[in-house]
Amino acid sequence: MVPDDGLQVVPFSDATYGKEVVPHEQSSATQKQIVVAKEEKEAIDPLAFHGEPPVGLSNIHNQPQKPSRKPRLLAIIIILVVIAIAVIAAVVTVIEVRNRQSAQSQSVAPNLPTTPAPTMTSSAGPSPSNTPIGVENNATNSNSSSPLLSTYGAFNSSGLLTMDPSDGTDQLLLFWQHYNGDLIFSQLLNNAWQTSALGSGNILGVQGVANGTSLGGTSYVLNNVLTWSVFYIDNTSTIQNVYKNNLTNAWTTGSIGSQNFKASSQPGAALSVYWSALWAGSIPGQSGGLVLFAGGLDGLVHEYTWSADGNDTWNRGFIFPSTNGFAGAASWPGGGTTNLYLQNSANALEVWWKDFNTEQTNTSTHPVGIWNRGPAAVVQVRTNSSMAFSNNLYFQESSNQILGIAPNGSAENLSWGPAFVVTAQSAMLGTSIACQTFFPSTTGPSGIHVYFQTNGTDIIEYIRGQEGGQWAFDDIPTGG
Repeated sequence: MVPDDGLQVVPFSDATYGKEVVPHEQSSATQKQIVVAKEEKEAIDPLAFHGEPPVGLSNIHNQPQKPSRKPRLLAIIIILVVIAIAVIAAVVTVIEVRNRQSAQSQSVAPNLPTTPAPTMTSSAGPSPSNTPIGVENNATNSNSSSPLLSTYGAFNSSGLLTMDPSDGTDQLLLFWQHYNGDLIFSQLLNNAWQTSALGSGNILGVQGVANGTSLGGTSYVLNNVLTWSVFYIDNTSTIQNVYKNNLTNAWTTGSIGSQNFKASSQPGAALSVYWSALWAGSIPGQSGGLVLFAGGLDGLVHEYTWSADGNDTWNRGFIFPSTNGFAGAASWPGGGTTNLYLQNSANALEVWWKDFNTEQTNTSTHPVGIWNRGPAAVVQVRTNSSMAFSNNLYFQESSNQILGIAPNGSAENLSWGPAFVVTAQSAMLGTSIACQTFFPSTTGPSGIHVYFQTNGTDIIEYIRGQEGGQWAFDDIPTGG
């Protein structure tokens, strides 16, 4: 029988299984490999095909079954799960990299050396950092874009205050804030800094101190009693003070806090005080007292006065117009005339003066009994710079170096001399500054001592002779 498709059917036997049968009438090139079983049904030789079945056989009734979809679906699910895990891992990696980059941009300053620099080392000084080291806190500090807390040593942006103890000893006191918030004083005794600053006797023991508070203070003798008085801002922006005298030898809370005078608690804000034995009391020229200057919450510098012959009450004084109370201030009495150095609202360094001797003739060029604005210095001052005065005025200029400048003359005749550089190294951005001209009686010539921070945990001292010469530096021990 000849099928309709033109293929020739040949008999099939066991002897011919697996062999190709080619009729002589057709060319072997056109033959299709087909065998017919004994039942005369078309069958596909399972050994003859290794790919798709030949053309014309796709409709045979015993074509192979379609593969199951279950393994394919399972494979797709596995692939999707793997892709999802990979995407999540990539996102987490990107977030971690960005967090590390952000953290590095905020804390890149080097660690302090484990041993202090040699005393009076003649050198350019330690390497500073404009980014204080530590971890973030919630303190407000316009001097730093990212306020940080130290984890050892001094507080980042610690207030600094020097004081002559006025006790007849050859020592100098330096008050500062420890990283844990305590107010502490260190002692320069016999030309060496004592390492016992963290001892209980050197801790003022006050609570609720504002982080990075400015410090002001002075020593004075009244009725044969020597008193050290230190002023600070608490965490409610209230001016407070503690004092210690040679009778009790213990730090005691002063009276100014009870009057609830408010002031800026940001680091470097104005806080300066001086004692005058004759010109700050209720009777000029006859009674003593304290005069305090503080940066108010309104951004202006405010005056407060305390008379030693009064009832232990502080009084509000003058408010200095067009001034920057968020910057530092430094006061210096000289006879009956006091100078106050500050930044004005244009951030220029300027001086105000007041002659307390009202017995003098009052003139248009020399008014007495009132505050008068003096000339501004032609120097570049960093906005909100701290200030300190002892014979020279010290401040931070726009490139963060510490500069000094000497005023010449007084009152209406005051002028400014040229500025000079304390060190070519930059200080920490927004550091507090303190200074003292030290007159030891037995241990050597007088010297100028200037203090500031370079990385937020240290306190650096620069020293030179009062007559000039090269600056040397020293590390103040601040503990762990």
